[in-house]
Amino acid sequence: MNILYIASIEGTPPLNYFQKFIYQKEGVDLDIMILPTYKRNFDGVEVESMINIDSKVNYKTFKCRFIHNQGLQYFVHYIFVLLGFFSLSKYIKKDFDICIAEPSFNAAMMFFIKSKIKTKVFMNGDIFISANNLAEGQFIQLGQRSVSSKLIEKFLLFFQRYIKKIAYKSDLVWYTSKKVYQYEKYHGYIPKKYIIRPGAGIDYDSISLKHNISNNVIGFIGRLDENAGIDIILNCMEILINKMPDIELAVIGGSEEQVQYYQQYAEKIGVSDNVRFYGFIPSKKQALELLSEMKLGLALYKPGENNVSNYTQPGKVFDYFMAGLPIIISKDGPEISNEIAKFGSGLVVEYNIKSISEAIIKLLNNNKLNQNARIAILDHAKHYSYNEVFSNLLESIEKKKNI
Repeated sequence: MNILYIASIEGTPPLNYFQKFIYQKEGVDLDIMILPTYKRNFDGVEVESMINIDSKVNYKTFKCRFIHNQGLQYFVHYIFVLLGFFSLSKYIKKDFDICIAEPSFNAAMMFFIKSKIKTKVFMNGDIFISANNLAEGQFIQLGQRSVSSKLIEKFLLFFQRYIKKIAYKSDLVWYTSKKVYQYEKYHGYIPKKYIIRPGAGIDYDSISLKHNISNNVIGFIGRLDENAGIDIILNCMEILINKMPDIELAVIGGSEEQVQYYQQYAEKIGVSDNVRFYGFIPSKKQALELLSEMKLGLALYKPGENNVSNYTQPGKVFDYFMAGLPIIISKDGPEISNEIAKFGSGLVVEYNIKSISEAIIKLLNNNKLNQNARIAILDHAKHYSYNEVFSNLLESIEKKKNI
């Protein structure tokens, strides 16, 4: 069996563990194309696309150093990705039984090489938010909310809607959660065929489970914005510091711009002495080692129909699994919050400062509760072992494509 996987980033879920899984299977070859998503760059636009066919790697890079407006950068980025795709697709000489592509833009690219693909699979792990509700900003970053940027943002959302409609013409849509499927169906995105399977897997044997952590360091990993919970966590710190002066919030992730914004916010509300920003750590191993020394992990998602994280599989939860951290997660958020309550691998809380602060203090002060949650992680996380996740995935694809 020949499989082509088109992704935006190499080394992150689901591709990272899917690669590991496939490389252990006999009779299955996996080739990879990377078409990167937009990333804010104050020096201009630079897009490096890659293809790895039969272990032969080729790159194509396009640069433009004179464009600094973020909205315009998006347009140029898409043009560069298209050029990269057409430049690298010449290396595709063989046919593929299955092509899996994510996100929707990359899924649309499958149709340019459809003659080489028997079954096109669109991996859909995100909802498409309404273009009429941009209060939080979907594309333009913090501090960039001018009238013109909002118009650009609306155009980009309409463009994404068009691209997603193309992606939905795939033979099969792979949803990573039931909530994504339900939301998209409600908003008119109807697949030909579909499966619902997790997109995130973990290396269960590599879970770092430490006991008797003596510090009061609470961890946060992931993107930095209000929907991901960083604002409310910082607002909780004032209460927490008054009750536990030695408490520390460790924040891993975010762009330079985001880190700077939230550093200033922490200073403004008077909690900066107890908050440490590490920024984005390229090495996942290093980030997990850092997390494993902490007392708990935070996954607090702002309620709301347009918060993508409430529908998807949150990557930070799986990072906390790997680091052996008890999790505090918001109620009515991602589906996995119900599992955390069921297995006891953390606490599920209402999204308000009082409930969150009380839960943090409870998990920090009650050593028995903390230890029991750490042990429960092992039982919970085994259901996301990448071998189990992706064995079930391929089996489901094979069944659906033959119906």
